[in-house]
Formats: sequence, structure tokens, C-alpha cells
Amino acid sequence: MQQRFVQGVQVQNKDMYRIFSACPGRKWGQRLAILSGILEQRTIMSLNITWEFEDGIRVSMLNGRIDSRNALLFKETVVGGIEEGDRALILDFTSLDYISSAGLRVVLELAKMYSAPKQFSICGLSSAVQEVFEISGFTQIIKLHKTLQQARESL
Repeated sequence: MQQRFVQGVQVQNKDMYRIFSACPGRKWGQRLAILSGILEQRTIMSLNITWEFEDGIRVSMLNGRIDSRNALLFKETVVGGIEEGDRALILDFTSLDYISSAGLRVVLELAKMYSAPKQFSICGLSSAVQEVFEISGFTQIIKLHKTLQQARESL
């Protein structure tokens, strides 16, 4: 059975942010929902995360940007979405426009958390994000796939 829910982080500046969650019945979702607040309509930067879970594989589909303004919140959100019974984590970067070195650091930390026997991979990198991964040497460290389907089949 596939579960799907949405989380996101909207950052106004370094002091104002909100985390929203639409995942009823989840402890961490309820906790994050309490942090929500009303902010201005204009968002400097946004990162939305949509989750899927099926057969022990947790997929985090990212939309937006990961930079120094939201890297810590990105990490907290993903770590909060992981459960002990998960056997694999896939980050789907199909709709990710940009990742900074702060975002790369978080990706590396997540990959270490999901070391054997658990599995970690990333799919759907845009050409710009792919270039960042190549320059940083992450293509040698982390399993990358062109599509989500390929990532799932590799597990």
C-alpha cells in the first residue's frame, strides 16, 4: 500500500520560516504543524517535499532549492520522515532547481545514515545539479539514477 503526504519549508529570511505538513496521524507531522505561522506571500526561497512509501522504500520528492537558508530544515524534515522499518531512501531531485554546498553536506549525512544494510540513492538530477554532483565527486560516493523507476528497480 502506497502512502503519500506533503511537507515543505518556506523561508522568508534567516529569522522567519515556516514548516507545513499535511500528513495526519504522524507525530512529527503534528509537531511540525505547530511551528507553522502566517508569513508574507512573497517567498525568497522555497523547498517542498512530497513523500511516498511503498514496500519499505521511502521516496522524498523535492521541489525548489536547497541552500544555506534551508539546508538544516531540509535535514530535519527528511530525518523526521524516516522510520526504523524503512529499508531504503530515495531522494527524487527531478524538480530540484539548485543545491548548494550546504545541501550537499546534508545529502552526504543522509547517505551515511542509510549505509548498509539500508540503501540510499538519488534520481532525476537536472543538468545543473548533476554538474554540482560531478564537480564535488559525489557521483563516486552516491548511487545516482536517471529516473525514479530505475532507482526503485535497483533496490
